Amino acid sequence: MSTKITRKRLQTKNRKYKYANYQQARTEILNLETEGYIVPENDDEEERTVDITQTDIQNSVDISSSQKYFDLNLDKFGPYRINYTKNGRHLLMGGHRGHIAAFDWQTKRLHCEINVMEQVNDVKWLHIETMFACAQKQWVYIYDNQGVELHCLKTMDRTERLEFLPYHFLLVSINSSGYLSYIDVSIGKKVISYPTKIPATRPQVMCQNKSNAIITLGHSGGIVTMWSPNQKEPLVKMLAHKSTIRSITIDQTGNYMATSSVDARLKIWDIRNTYKELNDYRVKTGAHSLAFSQKNLLAASYRDVVEIYKDFTNAETSSMDSDDAPKSPAAYLMHRCRGQITHLEYCPFEDVLGIGYDQGFNSIIVPGSGEANFDSLEANPYQTKKQRRHYEVKALLDKIQPDLISLDNDVLAEIDQKTLKEKMDEKNKLLFIKPKKIELKPKKGKISVQNRRKTQMRDANIKIKIIMDFDWDWLLILGEFGLTFGFYRWWKSKEIFVDVLEAAPDLDIENFKKWQSPIEFASVHGIIRNDVQECLTSQYTPHTKGVIKQITIREFKSEKFKNIWTQTKNVLSDVVRQVPMRLTSPSGKYVRIEQPLAFDSITDELEVTHCKFEPYATSGIQAIIQGLFGQVSTGIETKESMLLLDRPLTGVGRLEKRGQHWNLLLNDKYGGILTRLSKKEIIDQHRSSSKVIKFFTY
Repeated sequence: MSTKITRKRLQTKNRKYKYANYQQARTEILNLETEGYIVPENDDEEERTVDITQTDIQNSVDISSSQKYFDLNLDKFGPYRINYTKNGRHLLMGGHRGHIAAFDWQTKRLHCEINVMEQVNDVKWLHIETMFACAQKQWVYIYDNQGVELHCLKTMDRTERLEFLPYHFLLVSINSSGYLSYIDVSIGKKVISYPTKIPATRPQVMCQNKSNAIITLGHSGGIVTMWSPNQKEPLVKMLAHKSTIRSITIDQTGNYMATSSVDARLKIWDIRNTYKELNDYRVKTGAHSLAFSQKNLLAASYRDVVEIYKDFTNAETSSMDSDDAPKSPAAYLMHRCRGQITHLEYCPFEDVLGIGYDQGFNSIIVPGSGEANFDSLEANPYQTKKQRRHYEVKALLDKIQPDLISLDNDVLAEIDQKTLKEKMDEKNKLLFIKPKKIELKPKKGKISVQNRRKTQMRDANIKIKIIMDFDWDWLLILGEFGLTFGFYRWWKSKEIFVDVLEAAPDLDIENFKKWQSPIEFASVHGIIRNDVQECLTSQYTPHTKGVIKQITIREFKSEKFKNIWTQTKNVLSDVVRQVPMRLTSPSGKYVRIEQPLAFDSITDELEVTHCKFEPYATSGIQAIIQGLFGQVSTGIETKESMLLLDRPLTGVGRLEKRGQHWNLLLNDKYGGILTRLSKKEIIDQHRSSSKVIKFFTY
């Protein structure tokens, strides 16, 4: 049922369509160049364009156009696959025996020429002429225009054919097993890869529809399939021939498709909507390669002969051998090469057809095949280096996502409007959804916001003041190199964390806050004891209690006659990370802990002695030699930088049950935590020593 709103929308759409056609007609006035064909003066059969050779055309055109006809004799590395850039200025050639060449075919200036020393199945330019892809025997490689290898795409293995979608930056490949793969070359990410699950030809037959970026494949049973990266099943599957497909090509507009098979048939299809067969031609043999020009001239190769057809969709241009036999198309031009032809491709914006065959490459002139007018913002044959950079940036910004690839391009121009059924379903879903609870918060005025800001600034200044002006006399830690280490933390009773005042710059406070301990306070002297039978004291500072801060190693080597000192980068936590910590009484006996320690359960003052690294012992003869000639003996001495403590400290650790006994262990990252005073004494001392400091506890 049409409504007033629907009629208005249709009228608006029709008005925009007419305006677009009007603007297109106006812009056609600016297209001053027109394409030209070879037209015989008389319509009789004695004068045919197919009898005109390339030598005749070369002698009839100007000098610049005559140079477009040339032949490259490369009989050692063929057959060759070829590819032109989007603007038609540069040519890429890949020989089956490993020869790769890239050059400006108009000026004949060579970019690079390399031999990869392995089989080359296909070559393709990427979005600009500075990079190209090469499908070699095992992987797909990316090279620059100097022949330097940039990437190796191992996700594409045993690739036989390549296609590049310039508006999507997608490199598409089909391998010998029938796997179709898509890779986004702008980010180097694999989009999708899936098997076609249809018996394929050898080698694979693949081409792209440049109007909608759909990949078309040909199979051994005469089946033609169309694929997109959004679906693992073919979008279109049609029986085109009764035998194996040999070649497929699609014109620039995406309206027509030409297919050839081994049974010497050439068919033209309308692939807009109906996928109907327009013409069925009988040719000499199965066309090995097909190519459409920008002006819909169809080129087909038969062994060493190339035939070019014009107006192939018109039944009047074809001849009938008999009433029952299929038609054979009338050729527009014909050219014979010196060997078997393997690949055909028209050069964009030029009346040139490139031919790759087993003896090299041949470029022939085909009048009327190229587009006479070009859009310099789309593809500029006279592009400068600066314009190329701008084009690359613009192309990346205008990149189309793979999700938008579809058969019908007009769908992208439509507005995604919800149908009436979708709208009704959404309304019905709302009946089953519980409404969200909205918490209303009163709006704060400017005065409260300013006060909160002042409070935050005051708290920040207090914390900075605490770190700068804190009285460090509460923690007396001395060593051979002065003040070496200090941090503290305290806990509130009943395992409630209070706050942290921390002045060591190398600690992560947020991670430190997450550490929990079943012990609140314990009075200890020193900290560490190893699992050995005897406890060793420090060689340099005997009868002192402390923690190893760092280890200095001195090596004596007779061949160098000098001392070499090496300081380890290990901090306290690195040295003692895996060393268990056991509590011992002053008499040296172990204290067996059957349950986790609490603060009130420790009545005896405990002592823990550290375990040092024992140095190499020297004999008496070595000592005499060192006394006479100096330190020339070989050996390693260790020296511990100790944290000397003069009184009992308050410590926090972590209890872990090993076997039937409990061991007091250090934290894996920060070691033990030592203070001399209780929480109350620390706060009181800090308040008395500081002038203007306020401390807030949570």
